Amino acid sequence: MTISIGVQGASGGVGASSLVAALGLRAAQSGRSVVCVDHRSAGGGLDVVLGVEQAAGLRWPDLHRARGSLDGAELVPALPMARGVGVVACDRRHPHEIPPAAVDALRRGLDGCVDVVVHDLPPTVAPGWPAVVRGHDLVALLVGGGATQLAAGAAVTLLLLEASASGIGVVARTDGQDEAACVADLLHLPLLGVLRSDRSAEGCLARGVVPGSARGPLRDLADEVLLAAVLEERAA
Repeated sequence: MTISIGVQGASGGVGASSLVAALGLRAAQSGRSVVCVDHRSAGGGLDVVLGVEQAAGLRWPDLHRARGSLDGAELVPALPMARGVGVVACDRRHPHEIPPAAVDALRRGLDGCVDVVVHDLPPTVAPGWPAVVRGHDLVALLVGGGATQLAAGAAVTLLLLEASASGIGVVARTDGQDEAACVADLLHLPLLGVLRSDRSAEGCLARGVVPGSARGPLRDLADEVLLAAVLEERAA
């Protein structure tokens, strides 16, 4: 069975892509086959975070006409790879929207073909967002502790529930467990973990280091979220 994890940032700058990269890396280091999927059609991109923006391989423009189900056994070896993690990302030379039918075809093709798929979910205003957030074993909602970030977290929580997303839990971007527990209580969601300030993760992109590859809070958080996803999948 494939474990599917969605990572949703409640607002910009909370570290969703870094967590996706860390989840993919830690899953691969545990011996699992992994693919990380970036659902943003433009921007910095998960491929940049994982350091494969110049690597050869299939990207969303190559897959946007896909319908039905892709052949996962052929697809995965053709993707850009970062330390054992396959990456599906945009091509900034050819930016365009990602068709919902292509997303469905990709998810069907990866289901049962790899052990773990981690989705860097798009903003809630993206076309087809409700369908993209359904069907995961776990959705990790990253929420900051500031007033505006909490307000955004409350709004996104309601949208996730309206979209019938399952297995929703909070990752709180705070520096303390008590503050994180308050964030989870305010949103009426279980607390998956805390994304504390992580000196080892700061400047990873500039150094060409994948977030979560060094010991520190981000790597510890990734392990906690992976464990929660495994438990959710077993309980399903």
